Amino acid sequence: MSQISAHRWSDDDDDAADADLPGVPVVYRKGQRGDRYVNEYLVDRFIARGSWARVRKVKKADEKYKEYAAKVFLLSSLQSNRTAVYGPGGLVKTKSALSKVLDEIALHATLSHPNICRQMQVLTDTDKGYLYVILEYLDGGQIMKWDTKKMAYSVPMDNKGQDQPSTSSSIGASGALLLPQTSSDNGAGGSEEEMAAADGKKVMVYSEHAARHILVHVVCGLMYLRRVGVVHKDIKPENVILTKSIAHATDAVRELMLPSDAPPADRQDPPRPPAPISLPAPPAPAIQHDDHEEDDGSDGRSWGGDPLDDDDMMEEDDACGSSDDEMGLRGDDDDFCWDDAPIVAETEIERLGQTAPTAAATGAGAGEVRQEGGGGGGHGGGQECVSERLGGACGWMAKIVDFTTAEKMDQDGHRFYDADGTHLFGSPELFDSNKSQCGVLGPPRDVWALGCTLSCMLFARPPFWHETPLAAQFSLLQDPLVIPSKPPITNEARDLITRLLDKDPLSRIKVEDILSHEWFRPLVVALEGRQDSSSSSSISGMCTVNGNN
Repeated sequence: MSQISAHRWSDDDDDAADADLPGVPVVYRKGQRGDRYVNEYLVDRFIARGSWARVRKVKKADEKYKEYAAKVFLLSSLQSNRTAVYGPGGLVKTKSALSKVLDEIALHATLSHPNICRQMQVLTDTDKGYLYVILEYLDGGQIMKWDTKKMAYSVPMDNKGQDQPSTSSSIGASGALLLPQTSSDNGAGGSEEEMAAADGKKVMVYSEHAARHILVHVVCGLMYLRRVGVVHKDIKPENVILTKSIAHATDAVRELMLPSDAPPADRQDPPRPPAPISLPAPPAPAIQHDDHEEDDGSDGRSWGGDPLDDDDMMEEDDACGSSDDEMGLRGDDDDFCWDDAPIVAETEIERLGQTAPTAAATGAGAGEVRQEGGGGGGHGGGQECVSERLGGACGWMAKIVDFTTAEKMDQDGHRFYDADGTHLFGSPELFDSNKSQCGVLGPPRDVWALGCTLSCMLFARPPFWHETPLAAQFSLLQDPLVIPSKPPITNEARDLITRLLDKDPLSRIKVEDILSHEWFRPLVVALEGRQDSSSSSSISGMCTVNGNN
């Protein structure tokens, strides 16, 4: 018997019964023109897929068809899959994926901040076995996408599938706010042959100006999570979503030619050390992403069916290469939920939301999520967060999504024994057996992942990257941090990256100190120039950590 199994806890009886599921009951309806509705939500196009859910855009009929995102879970898949939960002393137990998702829903319902994607409502179909989580819809998509051919991140330039310049936000002179402005075409020159040869190595990364603006939003969100005692565990470009795309804004992005021989191919990897008992270290996977417009970031373990699918929206395979048949779909008829659905007038559907049962009527956690500041208590007496001030001036905001791996800390100093999240964004202490057996602190791992995300925004790859996951893990543990020389960045940016990626979690910069760094000084000057009442010497003092709606 292995040492892990010898220390195994008894599995908790945590499989939620149907009666314990949160949410408003689901009724399927058809509009007079053949439109499909789930309660008062009009089903629109496919957005993304994760590992436990598919995501679709829906429109709420009783709110003049305002757009939302719906995560669709198949209950049978969640109930049949289990995930490991690690504890001190090498102890491990398992819990159902359903319990994991319900924990995520309950935690997300307590969060309310302008830089956190809002969870709006939960719908449950116990008859056909589906769970719908309605989320705030963010039209700008994830800040970067992973290009599997180039093995690098790149700013998506084809917002909603159209590679066309758009009227968006732009960067002015150094330190200026991202003010709305019509973008210009910064196409590269050269012959067709030269451009074709270079295209295989070319990616689009953010300028420092744009990265600075985006990072303010993410840090404000992390400061709020720190205030309410939540560790995200999976900060990465896929989990930072924009309300509007800034890809075509003036000076927001720039081309980067990837080095031909990066990372070094002649690296000799030492023998793999045994995995620590308290922190079993599964192989750090190469980043696998699909090519959909957005990634909901649901890093689960099994795909389920989606009653909202139709032939025009279906994708052949998910990111893990599993076909729909392998995932237990309910047959070839994607419209089975609407087979017997009544046909009703749009005016009737528009009245549904006004009479829908609320959380108070259907039980705790059900119905519309009524956020009360996530334990943070209001919005600081009406004080506006710096991210909202920037968002109001620029016309866009960035928000943190996907709380699949997030956990609540019992107290400061709470230690975790897992390596959840995306391993290429995992901090070194997660894989160091000498440290992980004693548990690792939560907030420093989010700071490290933030540093990796900033590295991706500026250099297209996380630090210590290697095509071989095992080599990347050894590089993380053994090699010093090397900041690329191209594209050139300021000394202030290099210093911030160095402090975010300090391998010692105790000396790593704290999340509440990040916005006081000199790299953010240009935004302080710009904000104080627009706000005479502001005399703060750092942008950190302008960021509220209490929640708001």
